[in-house]
Amino acid sequence: MVGERRAEADFVSLALGLTTVGAYTRFDLRTPIALSAGFEAYIVAENLFDRRYEEVLGYPALGCLVRLGISWDRSLK
Repeated sequence: MVGERRAEADFVSLALGLTTVGAYTRFDLRTPIALSAGFEAYIVAENLFDRRYEEVLGYPALGCLVRLGISWDRSLK
């Protein structure tokens, strides 16, 4: 959860009356799945509910992003 905050001031933003970045709530999820000693699969979902928001005034953030992956730790054999 990120609350409403003041945007960085620049001439264009001030002239257009854009001085506040709106509040938003973003839900992320990361789930590791142990496969064997040293191997792990994972699923990462960012902005799971595909909310529209701006981290920086005038620049929309990415929509829902899902990644799948496998990691390996050689020290765990």
